[in-house]
Amino acid sequence: MKRFLLLTPLFFRFVSFAQSYPEPDFVEKPMYYDTKENKLHAIERQIKPYKEQIMGYNQTFYYREPRSFSRFKKEEGVQFLIKLVNTIEPDLFLFLYPLTSTDDSRIIKIHLSPSNPNQGFLPFHYRKVAENLYLLTFDTLQEGEYIWYLKSASYLFAVE
Repeated sequence: MKRFLLLTPLFFRFVSFAQSYPEPDFVEKPMYYDTKENKLHAIERQIKPYKEQIMGYNQTFYYREPRSFSRFKKEEGVQFLIKLVNTIEPDLFLFLYPLTSTDDSRIIKIHLSPSNPNQGFLPFHYRKVAENLYLLTFDTLQEGEYIWYLKSASYLFAVE
């Protein structure tokens, strides 16, 4: 009993240092996580591309505007939080692709083959930080335009 009473304050002290994360208001919507201010910021959302070209396994999607209004500094670290209600792991339905910019749009080219689906996506890491809440991080993310590609919507952002 004496040991329990001695360890209980240590346990509560350890738990109080655990980091708390803000929770997104919407499900399956990645949000930029500002680690310095512990705040979430919405990123550009487009329901669907304005133009699609599908030729066999090759798909090309065109999104309006050559630059994203959601821009983040590389040196500050680019992290996202996403809220999920199903127990699906984020890397099974959420894909990150680089975009190519033209004078009037941003383009994503995807090669979907039966043997290698979602070829060309960029790897990311995820960690469950709370119930139904995942932190998405990257080893390296170069400067450029990117898209979180989901079946229901796409979320576009840039790293400077």
